[in-house]
Amino acid sequence: MNDGEDMNEQLYVAAASGDLSAVRSLLSLGAYVNWQHNECMTPLHVSSDKCHLQVVTELIARGAVVHINDQFYCTPLHFAAQGGHANVAKELLAHGAPIDTIDEIEVTPLQLAARHKHLNVVKEMVAHGAAVDAPDLEGKTALYWASVVGRVDIAKELLALGAVIDQTTTDERSPLFCAANCGHLNVVKVLLQHGATVDVPNYRGCTPLNQAARKGFVAVVKELLAFGADVDASNEEGKTPLHWAAERGQVEMVKVLFAHGATVNLANDQGETPLHMASMKGRLAVMDLLVAAGADSTLKTLQGNSARDVGSNDIKAWFDKREGLAAA
Repeated sequence: MNDGEDMNEQLYVAAASGDLSAVRSLLSLGAYVNWQHNECMTPLHVSSDKCHLQVVTELIARGAVVHINDQFYCTPLHFAAQGGHANVAKELLAHGAPIDTIDEIEVTPLQLAARHKHLNVVKEMVAHGAAVDAPDLEGKTALYWASVVGRVDIAKELLALGAVIDQTTTDERSPLFCAANCGHLNVVKVLLQHGATVDVPNYRGCTPLNQAARKGFVAVVKELLAFGADVDASNEEGKTPLHWAAERGQVEMVKVLFAHGATVNLANDQGETPLHMASMKGRLAVMDLLVAAGADSTLKTLQGNSARDVGSNDIKAWFDKREGLAAA
């Protein structure tokens, strides 16, 4: 490493540590303000990442390029947004940092701020005109991330600015689907109250209700049903919410679904009813509920098996006992 490179390295280290005096001294001695370190990060990148506002200001005043990319096409603004550094973001924007700059997978600073739960940065971004609905290469928007991480405040901020509420990713996940999938009840409520379409399926045919039932989020299921979700909506394999609840032994979920009119004998693509699913997994408490609701134990799968056939010996004994009681 020659003297110039050593000085540039020192500048980078000083910027990273927030040593303003050293930064000024090194720049005066000829250190290159836009020198790129590992992964092509500059002193401005690292000082933005570490929230060293005074260093950021000094570097910009000395000619730092505010829109310079690192190896992954991230700008200093990306780092400020990800770290939640609204003051640094404001400084960068004031000196011409492009608000909707994208990295190698087309992630914007606004998306990063939402993903990392930084409402203050989200507000700064939108105040400077950030494109609210800009997607990355997978179609993920800022509202998508607010829904995934469960930030009601960020979701409200974006919706107030006109964010497209049903915009889906490349695998057809809507913000509502994401919130339901993660069990974020408050976000689910906000999205529904703002008019989200309740039954938008993902690429596997799962609706938000189907997914919430699969995950066992009873409160989310109740909210979706209250807004008219199809209680019998099935995925690409023909599984309904009741199939999931039966398979996983979710007694309360089964009760909620029945209270909203779930069809007890619907079969999936293999001819399996919820009773088959419960029998295979040994969910006796659920089986009691299913039979009480009219589950037909004589229905057979495509392979010719009844619910009794697919159960363990204990389950077969349960069926035999019920049949004996019925005969008596």
